[in-house]
Amino acid sequence: MRHAEAKEQFARGDGQGREALEDLVFEMQDQLDSGSDELRPEQAFLLFLAMHDLAAWSTEEEVDARLEMLDQAWEYGILTNNHAPPLRCRYFQAQLLVAEGRLGEARDRLQLAIVESPEARVELPYARALLAAIHRRLGEFRESLQLADQLEREISDSGQLAILGVLGTRIQTWLDLGLAEQARRTLVLEARALESLPADHSLRAAHAVRQANLRLLRADYPGAIHIASAALAKDATRNHVEAHAELQLIRSTAFAYQALVNRTSRPPASEESSADGLPPRVAIALDLTRAELAISAGDRQRSRTLLDRAAQDIQERIRHREPRLRERLQLAIQDARWIRRWDSEPRRLGEHLAVLRRCQRDLIHSWQGIPDIVGGVAFLRHSLRRAVLGEILHLEMAKAGGSQGVRAALPDLLAAMEQSSLHRALQPAPVTIEDVNTSLLAPGRGVLLTLLGPHDSHVVLLEPDRIRHALLPGEDEVTDLVKEYLAILTRPPFSLSTDMARRQRLEDERLFAAHLGNLLLPGELGERVDQLDSLTFVSFGWLERLPMECLIRGDGERLGLTKSVSYLPSLTVGVALARRMRESRDLDYVLNAGSQWSDSVRERWPELEALPFSSPLPVPSGMKADRSRLLAGSQATADQLRRPLSTRILHVLAHGVELVEEIAPMAIALAPSDSDAEGLFRVSDVPEQSPTDLVLLACCGSGREPARMGDPGAAGMAGAWLRSGARVIVQSRGNLEFYGTRALCHAFLESVAEGATPAEAMRVARKRLREESRFDDPYYYGLLQVVGDGHRELFPSR
Repeated sequence: MRHAEAKEQFARGDGQGREALEDLVFEMQDQLDSGSDELRPEQAFLLFLAMHDLAAWSTEEEVDARLEMLDQAWEYGILTNNHAPPLRCRYFQAQLLVAEGRLGEARDRLQLAIVESPEARVELPYARALLAAIHRRLGEFRESLQLADQLEREISDSGQLAILGVLGTRIQTWLDLGLAEQARRTLVLEARALESLPADHSLRAAHAVRQANLRLLRADYPGAIHIASAALAKDATRNHVEAHAELQLIRSTAFAYQALVNRTSRPPASEESSADGLPPRVAIALDLTRAELAISAGDRQRSRTLLDRAAQDIQERIRHREPRLRERLQLAIQDARWIRRWDSEPRRLGEHLAVLRRCQRDLIHSWQGIPDIVGGVAFLRHSLRRAVLGEILHLEMAKAGGSQGVRAALPDLLAAMEQSSLHRALQPAPVTIEDVNTSLLAPGRGVLLTLLGPHDSHVVLLEPDRIRHALLPGEDEVTDLVKEYLAILTRPPFSLSTDMARRQRLEDERLFAAHLGNLLLPGELGERVDQLDSLTFVSFGWLERLPMECLIRGDGERLGLTKSVSYLPSLTVGVALARRMRESRDLDYVLNAGSQWSDSVRERWPELEALPFSSPLPVPSGMKADRSRLLAGSQATADQLRRPLSTRILHVLAHGVELVEEIAPMAIALAPSDSDAEGLFRVSDVPEQSPTDLVLLACCGSGREPARMGDPGAAGMAGAWLRSGARVIVQSRGNLEFYGTRALCHAFLESVAEGATPAEAMRVARKRLREESRFDDPYYYGLLQVVGDGHRELFPSR
């Protein structure tokens, strides 16, 4: 009775209600402590309820006290032999810890509670759904999705609300990963589940938010505006404050991007309404978005007013213990753009460089506590993080001049690269600019670094004695062109029915290749690139998907035919690979030729055709037969690849397939075995330690990886093999034609055996293949890329 009365008082806002609860807790604890050895379950349960309610009603300043109180309530709840209340305690504790940003601690507590409370059938789905959301926040996407799959199977009979919670977690994970197709499929399931429920304001609003975010992910800004506008027009979402705020933000952001693309000055007048009444974070986001538009439109006064107002709101939030790093980053970036446009006095530039570098350090600190996962953290791929680096580069150049400014900003770029999962997995020593010069540069060799940004992008050419820099268009413009070019380049010529269609395709491809060659390598920088013998490409953004060797320069020739070309996920990874010692190997060459598949693979991918291998399989010229191993038919199993192989070269010639339901979607179809009835070799199957120097993956889509999983190359086959010990990977992001690929690989291996570097051997192989009339299209010779330490010999001159 006293407990119920105290709760009622507290609910009315009566301060005596809390005091009554505290008195009740202390009194019952004294009774239990001084009583008999047998604890009365009903008394313990009542104490649990009082402590639970008291903890739940404490203020935010009493977080640690609330956690301790819930710990005690957990113990008393366990004594009642009732698993549900204790799990509820841990659930509230996890929510508190999440709000405080202590995600790892929240995860650990909740995992332990779930294990210890297997009979709390009602609470378990909600606890697991919260755990899946925490996994997602930590970047543990695989764990989040696995838990969501498990939950969906287990709670199918527990009611639609629980199922919707699981679907929502999975959709948000797909959106975080940038996997639009998977998000779309799950959204369809969520929409069907919503149809069978009565109108629920918050659920339908959250669904609209996810739909709009999917449109933004696909760069469909009008679609995002339409969905957000329609949802905001309904009474159902107007009363749900958080969803309403998110939809307002999506709407404003979509208008902003659309305005930038269309080169208009600002969104429609209806979007300029006051932000009063919206949550502070939305008001700040709206001001920053509008300031961005005003800067682009040249409206100096209005942009400064909006930036100052956002800065005041952010400082107010920080005073109230609500610092949001994202808001501070956005403000710092917009301020930097404003300063270098209208107030480029050296002192101001120096002051704002210090602000941006503090933001950079905060960014790095915020990611350092996150554990490594498959594919790592999305540190460099995130546009906001790249924008910070781009503005540091801009301000250093404005302050110190061209090459000196770039050199001053390079340590910031290296510090960011060291946060990648691949860099951390290789466990290298700290990397300096001198290390880059020593390991990656030589006379006639250059490193081309591209950094895509939302407003403009940077391209930097590093040479032993000089640095060159050029500005490129913003990320949207560059990536749109790259996507259009890839759509033409990767379309098989033999899929076209007439010679005229094939000639038109090749003409379109040449026009795009020449345009991109001049766009991405402009002016003096491009002229210097033409004079080099070899190039290494490092890209932050979408450009790592572009086969740069296919681009045409001013002389009308393709880069990959005049220069040896390789790719690196980052400068720091390149230095780590260059530091690897050369070791002896048991074999020179191993070929795994996949010509058989399991019934389940044939059923799922009926389009797979038998590969016409010659019999017996040939050993490439220059390779000794007694130091080679050739596996085909039933011998070419996935198990063979899972075992560490001590060989200079591992060559896999097989079909590549896409597992759309998995985070790392690439797999290789090989023969089944007694221990593996499926016969698929996944990214996760790459051995942890494999003494293999070069891995030649002549498989369709072997370079395919998630769009936003960590640094470039880390979440696919290349990253997995580099982590396991390989120095060089040869792969393709697109589909391959069998005969041309086999001829290209044969010529490549012959050159490698003669002592050429992998990058130079690929250049020689491309030239040789292009001389054959049936393979003179870049589709046949331009899609295999050399990734890693491609400018060192595997077989020094024998």
